[in-house]
Amino acid sequence: MRCLYLIFTALFVFSCKTSHVKEGSKKDLLAEKGVIASYLNAGKFQNVQKRLQSNLRKHPRDADFPLLMGLAQMALSNPDVAEKYFRRSLLLKKTSAATLNLSSALVEQRKYREAKNILAALVKDKEYRHKERAYHNLGYLYQKVGKHKTAVSFFSRALKSNPTYHVSWQAKAKSHIQLRQEKKAYQALKNARLNCAACYSPVAAMVDFLVKKRNFALASRVLREYLSTVGINPAQADLAKQKLSGLRRKVL
Repeated sequence: MRCLYLIFTALFVFSCKTSHVKEGSKKDLLAEKGVIASYLNAGKFQNVQKRLQSNLRKHPRDADFPLLMGLAQMALSNPDVAEKYFRRSLLLKKTSAATLNLSSALVEQRKYREAKNILAALVKDKEYRHKERAYHNLGYLYQKVGKHKTAVSFFSRALKSNPTYHVSWQAKAKSHIQLRQEKKAYQALKNARLNCAACYSPVAAMVDFLVKKRNFALASRVLREYLSTVGINPAQADLAKQKLSGLRRKVL
């Protein structure tokens, strides 16, 4: 599973405690960052770019805006551009969010050595509290180069650190599939769904797995259960409906 911005938006602690910004402006900045983050979470990546460019010009010393722009660029599959913004953010302020997302951008560009060094440093950092995210990115790195046994090992470490981390359950399932460990893959997908009932991604992965097994009935049930979940994102609900419609055509 790709290490996209959506995994890490919850890491942000917006840095408004700067002496050169007045108290009223701090509140406005925080609100603006919240709006941009909500756009990113809603998948409105194109819409948010102009807004970010404007804020980058207005607030050249604020580390959060280049971080947010980096996330938007990752979502638009521009990891080389994202890397530049993450590095710019880190020059302004060292944060684990920018560091972790930089590693994601490097992995997507196959700059594995630097990414591995960054992640190893995060794992060793005693002050870094989200070890599962560093372990997850290491797992994804090894998954990208086809070393699935090593990938499973790192995803397992991520889940030992945080058993509810659904993205690692889903990524672990992908490597189990490559290793032809279908029972383990199915259980990992079930755990991914269990730990994020409102998330569409683990549902889609489970459905794809079941369709390959030609278990269309169970795949349809998984989608219907997801659509009955309270609080799911409308855009993701639409994707689930489209997938369910496609399944019905296959059955017919």
